[in-house]
Parts: sequence; C-alpha cells; structure tokens
Amino acid sequence: WILSAKLKPNQKHKSLMQVVLVAGVLMLLFLLLGHSILHFFGISLQSFQIAGGIILLLLGIRMVIGINAFEAHIHKYELAVVPLATPLLVGPGVITTTILLVGEYGIPIVLAAALCAIGSAWLILRYSEHVHKFFGRQGADVLARIMGLIICSIAIEFMIRGIGGV
Repeated sequence: WILSAKLKPNQKHKSLMQVVLVAGVLMLLFLLLGHSILHFFGISLQSFQIAGGIILLLLGIRMVIGINAFEAHIHKYELAVVPLATPLLVGPGVITTTILLVGEYGIPIVLAAALCAIGSAWLILRYSEHVHKFFGRQGADVLARIMGLIICSIAIEFMIRGIGGV
C-alpha cells in the first residue's frame, strides 16, 4: 500500500493489472521452463534452493527489522515490475517452490495453484487500502513483521532442504 500511496486511482488500477500480468508471466515461465533454465546454466536444484533461501531470508529479515529498501529506489523502476511483481510476488522463493512442485506434482496441479496465488495476490493488492485502514499503520507494521518471521522460517527450510540434497 505504501508503495502506491502517491498514485492516482487510475494509476493504481493500471499498476495493479501490470503487477498481476508480470507476476503471472514470470510464474508461468518458471513453471513451464524452470528445470530447463536451471539446466541451461548448469545450476542444480539444490544450489537454487540454497540461493533462493538466502535471498528470501534477507527479505524476511528486512521485514522483521523494518528496513524498506524499495522506497529509496522506487523512482528508477515501473512500480508494477520492481518491486511488486518481482521480487515481492514472484521472487526466488516462488520460483524455487514452483520448480520443485512441478517436479513433484506435475504442471496441471501447480498451474492451478499458481493461478489461485495470482488471483489471491490481485485481491489482496486491490483491497490493500481498506486492509491498511482497518489495521492502521501500527497494525500493518506488526503484520509485516510477523510475515517477515514466517518468510525467514520458509527461507531456512529452503536452505536446509537444499543442503540436505547436496
């Protein structure tokens, strides 16, 4: 919500649609071609898990301690692409999870889950102003820190699985 606070309503709607489109395309790309992309670059799934876990851990730590690295650089990028679509919605954690789940469950099930996730992200972003008003700034900060802690825990799990696979 904070990142789009200065945008006019029509700009917010346009950015929201761009976020969903870019995140959806990125997720679909890695859903269909993730293993091939890793193979092309000679990257093992375990290495990708560890690297994704480290980056996700850094993101989670920033959330927990309240560092917002995106606001200072927001003028350089289209808001919808960086930081919302990537790395926040479709970053290392989502890419790693998508590639792993395709290997485990197949494309149709993961595609359905990805569509649900993108739809949920759209709903959350669409109504983020209302949610922010309900919780207030302090409540939103508390929720962000709790989510940051959960993200850190997921990151540690990625790294443990990656190291265990090596």
